[in-house]
Amino acid sequence: MPIFNYKGRVADKQAVEGKIESISMDTAIIQLVEKGITVVDIYPAEQKNLLKAFLTMRINKQSVKLQELIIFCRQMYTLTKAGISIVIAIRRLAEITRNPLFADTLNGVEKGLLAGQSLGVCLRHYPQVFPSLFMELIQVGEESGHLDDSFQQVGNYLQLEFDTIRRVKSTIRYPLMVICAITAAIIIVNIFVVPNFAKLYGSFQTQLPAVTRLLISFSNMMVADWLYFLIAIIVGVMLIRSYLNTLGGKLAWDKYQLRLPIIGGILERIMLSRFARTLAIVFRAGISLDRGIRLLAGSVGNAYAKEKILIMQTKIENGEKLSQAAAETKMFSPLVLQMISVGEETGAMDVMLDQVAGFYEDEVDYDLDSLGAKIEPILLLIVAGMVLFLALAVFLPLWDIYQFAQPAKGP
Repeated sequence: MPIFNYKGRVADKQAVEGKIESISMDTAIIQLVEKGITVVDIYPAEQKNLLKAFLTMRINKQSVKLQELIIFCRQMYTLTKAGISIVIAIRRLAEITRNPLFADTLNGVEKGLLAGQSLGVCLRHYPQVFPSLFMELIQVGEESGHLDDSFQQVGNYLQLEFDTIRRVKSTIRYPLMVICAITAAIIIVNIFVVPNFAKLYGSFQTQLPAVTRLLISFSNMMVADWLYFLIAIIVGVMLIRSYLNTLGGKLAWDKYQLRLPIIGGILERIMLSRFARTLAIVFRAGISLDRGIRLLAGSVGNAYAKEKILIMQTKIENGEKLSQAAAETKMFSPLVLQMISVGEETGAMDVMLDQVAGFYEDEVDYDLDSLGAKIEPILLLIVAGMVLFLALAVFLPLWDIYQFAQPAKGP
């Protein structure tokens, strides 16, 4: 399991630092917050054993997909609803799953159940597989005697998550394909086409236009210094990933994502709909508000929003209402804040939060439907600009040579 170095402060503002072992940086931050430590900086500890680092990286690449968790929840709902014991249900699902990591996880859960542990406790041994909210809701359902309903509730929630992710991927697939095609075309033209034109123009012994000289210079760099280009790209990617693995880098990037033109607003509304839907499930399950807010911090998928939510948790623990704490984050629209306030007054917070989530999800659906129409003109301008640049760079010298070769007209 990865080890992270951290620096932080405790309640009396005393500085602390140390190491923590956790499945991910997000989980490590949550664990430190639960211990009363406010994280100032956190970053992966250096791996001294390169072989161990490589093996750890390969192992961590194994994961349980969201679809597998959805199927697991539906199967567990059916089996528990039919009156089959949890141990037998877990054992049968472990036998039929195709994911080795998930099968090992379920076998471990079964061993814990046979040892007398509750299902909620067994699931907490595998935070790399089961999200925090998943484990919390299952434990609440187990304690209340409605485990089948908890599996159905979690399955529906994960299905909404999966549908949203699938729609976003489907929407951005075309722009990404176009960008990849443009990049490939630029590389091919500069490596295989431009050098031939450069040889032809070099034989004319004439001054080439500036746009042509620029294209030939760039092509020469790509052909002669391709190794340096490759090294620069690899080093750049490594530096960016290292920076994004730090708490400051992750906060800065996640905050910047929400301000991106066109897609920033969509990402923000997806995050807020996830927040509202998850909080509605927390209220419906009977989990306390401060405990539920802490769970939400790890489920929004955005470090900047997580920081805001943890501030909300502190304010709620100090006696503020949810609507007041939400307003101070400046993440929610006035309409949404009004709906949360009505939920507090009527005692139907879960219903109002479901409506808030539906409000944001409708906006996301509209934005995703119109995203293609917004991106296509931009891609068209990029392609047109590239074609115009290449055309001018290639044909302007030919036009100048043609004009020079024209015989002078007599009087």
